[in-house]
Amino acid sequence: MIYNVLGIENDVVKNTEMFADDNNIADYAYNQVYAIKQLGLINGYENGEFKPSGYLTRAEATKVIFMLLEYLKSGKYTSSARLGFSTPA
Repeated sequence: MIYNVLGIENDVVKNTEMFADDNNIADYAYNQVYAIKQLGLINGYENGEFKPSGYLTRAEATKVIFMLLEYLKSGKYTSSARLGFSTPA
């Protein structure tokens, strides 16, 4: 949802450390997950996993919302911002 709200347009994320359970992220969500990670809104768990099949706790959801608000306040966001992604060859 955050990806859609920000209007991010991308194909493939570059220069982002992969999650340990990267292969469990659904194809339709893959680029969006890494785009949000590259923005610093999520960073996964201490063991390096994203846990795409897991549930967020209230505290985790609150942190993501807080990070989104901080990002919006930072002045880095523009509705036409691109994150330096490209289509794979």
